[in-house]
Amino acid sequence: PQAEDRVDGSTAAAEVPGSSRSTRGLFLCLGLTPLMLLQAAINWLPTLLASGAGMTVQRATFWAGIVVLVAGPLGQLAGGRLIARLGARGRVVPLIIVGAMLASLPGFASAAMTDGAIAIAVGVGWAYFVLGIAALAVLHGWQDLVPPQRRLAGNGLYMALVTAVGVGSGPLLTGVIADQAIPLPMALLRTALVCIAVALLAVMVRIGVSRVSR
Repeated sequence: PQAEDRVDGSTAAAEVPGSSRSTRGLFLCLGLTPLMLLQAAINWLPTLLASGAGMTVQRATFWAGIVVLVAGPLGQLAGGRLIARLGARGRVVPLIIVGAMLASLPGFASAAMTDGAIAIAVGVGWAYFVLGIAALAVLHGWQDLVPPQRRLAGNGLYMALVTAVGVGSGPLLTGVIADQAIPLPMALLRTALVCIAVALLAVMVRIGVSRVSR
């Protein structure tokens, strides 16, 4: 049964350190950053392929869809195996999230520094893959932080924020950066740097709050 596949919700709420409102809020700040970056990458990928590789819009959209179909599921499957292997709880989950975001930087850098379709698709595909690992770690960590009696409401809040912040703000941030006379590939790379900076800040604040509350 599902309850036996993972730690029971009541036990998780009791054992996960710092499952307070402030900790949950900081975790959401951390967890939404890879989702913003993931959505920015995949929403702007057709434009990157069309402008950087000279593809038609139709062909660029087709290949962007292929990248999502391959890299997305593989990343989430890899994330599930990684979390199961590490028994990821507590402080391990933020490390997985930040580590995956840092691992996405070479992919964004590759897309920013080359014009070839293959290099762009592979670079963004790699970023999408490792961000899929981060996205699964976010979902796993959130379940451990929310008390069982509030889990339905908590998941509703999580999905609403994913839609409003992750899906909406990621592509918007890249567009705002690109509007400052910055090439789109470089704007996407800067979006990654901004999201990683926010994620690191959230982790540091969470560590500080944890130490103060002891």
